[in-house]
Amino acid sequence: VLGKSATELTKELNRGFIPNKIIQSAVKPDDEFPLFRGKSTAENETSIYLCADYVCNKPVRTIDELYLLLKN
Repeated sequence: VLGKSATELTKELNRGFIPNKIIQSAVKPDDEFPLFRGKSTAENETSIYLCADYVCNKPVRTIDELYLLLKN
């Protein structure tokens, strides 16, 4: 979770059950963390990246969109 609302979205994600989840979040990109390397987001937006096996999907903006990705 990367961007302006990262803290709030991370709290919301932690309320739900997602098996084997690992969440990393930050307000600004930081290439020191492998999950954020090469990731970015628009200035006033927050992006949610779903990654598995060293590959990340195109970012989504809402938790509902994330859940749709997880279903597929």
